[in-house]
Amino acid sequence: MVLMADSADLLIDPWPGPYGGVPPWDRVTPDLVASALERALADESAAVARIASSSDAPGFENTLVALQRAGR
Repeated sequence: MVLMADSADLLIDPWPGPYGGVPPWDRVTPDLVASALERALADESAAVARIASSSDAPGFENTLVALQRAGR
């Protein structure tokens, strides 16, 4: 995976390195943090909207478990 130096993806994409990955703090700027948060919130809202709009009858797996897994 190639990380772009000026991309909010730096904070959202999987982080390489030890300890399960480490953010590339040397390339992070305040603007990137704001962009990453906005994107993460939009992605999470879209995931919740997909769960809420499902035509399946609500149940434990397709509601609670799906909400727990949303955004991973």
